[in-house]
Amino acid sequence: LDTDPQVAITVFRDAAGESLLPLLADLRVPLQLIHGSRDDIVRPRAAQYIAEHAPRAAPAVLIPEAGHAPFLTHPDEFFAAFQSALD
Repeated sequence: LDTDPQVAITVFRDAAGESLLPLLADLRVPLQLIHGSRDDIVRPRAAQYIAEHAPRAAPAVLIPEAGHAPFLTHPDEFFAAFQSALD
């Protein structure tokens, strides 16, 4: 929690080496993204982008007021979205 979000973002960006976004079109499994609307590490727009570009993705679910780990901070909302995806 003490890490500056910009530092975390830079580390994640540099660790990838190259963009994997072109591979989204090749995903052939069902995909449900459940994301915190206030995530400062992986922006909510990233989940929306993935949901729009992966062939079998459902629309991204954004949990209001949740950050990067909505399963920890908003477990009821997270598991409701998870259960809905399984149904």
